[in-house]
Amino acid sequence: MLVKGTHVTNYTSNFKYCQFHLNVFFSLLVFVNKNRSLFLSNSAIPDRNTRYNHNLHLPSTNLTLVQKGVLYSGSKIYNHLPLNIKMLSENAMQFKSKLRSYLIEHTFYSLDEYYQLTVGRVAQSV
Repeated sequence: MLVKGTHVTNYTSNFKYCQFHLNVFFSLLVFVNKNRSLFLSNSAIPDRNTRYNHNLHLPSTNLTLVQKGVLYSGSKIYNHLPLNIKMLSENAMQFKSKLRSYLIEHTFYSLDEYYQLTVGRVAQSV
């Protein structure tokens, strides 16, 4: 039973299923992982040797239509995943399992919350 003043995430994290928005993120990230040939990796760009070689390349664009598309938004969301999950991209079953656990453990309700969570995680590790 919900108690007044208690945040709902305390209860939703116990569910065996993800909420709708988590299912959308999960499906999008599984699509990106399964179709890596559609995405350009930073390591594939010549003369660009950075610590973000494991990330997908985000093309420069100001068009909202492109930024809301599957290829751009999928790449951006994928790039914010922890490295240990990205490293499992070769094994689809392990990738899905670890991704599902991560999304359930870190409940968020918008893209902004997701990006803040991942930026905060990077800041804490530095």
